[in-house]
Amino acid sequence: MGELHAQFSPDAEFSDVVIRVHHPPITLPEGTLFTDYRLHCVILSRHSRFFQRILTGPCRTAFQGCCGRGPRPAHDLKDATTPTNVIEIHEEKPVYFDAMIQHMYEGSYKLCEAQSGAEEIQTVVTHVGIYKTAQKYDNIGLQSFSVQAVTELLAELASSSKANPYASDCVYEMVAIKAACEKFYNMATKTKSAMGRVIASPCCACDDLVGALEFEEMLKEKPTLAVDILLHINTTKPSCQEIQRRFKAVTVREVLKEPLSRKI
Repeated sequence: MGELHAQFSPDAEFSDVVIRVHHPPITLPEGTLFTDYRLHCVILSRHSRFFQRILTGPCRTAFQGCCGRGPRPAHDLKDATTPTNVIEIHEEKPVYFDAMIQHMYEGSYKLCEAQSGAEEIQTVVTHVGIYKTAQKYDNIGLQSFSVQAVTELLAELASSSKANPYASDCVYEMVAIKAACEKFYNMATKTKSAMGRVIASPCCACDDLVGALEFEEMLKEKPTLAVDILLHINTTKPSCQEIQRRFKAVTVREVLKEPLSRKI
């Protein structure tokens, strides 16, 4: 595997396929409509069963109805300089697709290092978006990598929150978990996914989130999230002491929300 990747890199010579990705209008500067990736069929097929089917199987001829106009000779493109195929894909965010290509060729991907709690929240959302892209293209390795990245980030936020329970770190943890839920469960219909398990665990562990009314509403709006939460609880089987602690924490928080001038 390592020797194979050492021989290839994106946009290098001997590329035999071009993936032309048409981006959503608001994701790139005005006038930038698409990005061409000059890649290698052997790399795409090894990492993505989606591209393997497109490039090697009977689905090749049916690709037109999947993501665009389908593979076509590169001489149809004015900027093409090598005899290769072109696969056109629509509505992909550059940051997600770039991460997938980087992971295919390097075994990992890197995002800009977060400098604040707000940036950490956005980084969590980006990793979740990359995971969903990996699901779309049936890329198991990328799914595992992004799941691990989300696991580590949420664990880091939880650690900071416990160390500073009355600081903004606690808020950042709750907002990050909510943002991850919104991103992942917006269209998710499958339970027990790797990312679902990673998100469900901190959901149950975050007292501020569990005690929030909006969390209850989120469970009603996203039944897949609710199922993953129940599966996590059934798997972990919290002790009676833990349940009592959580109930007390929520009760105290609700009392503190009551107006101080309320008449008895």
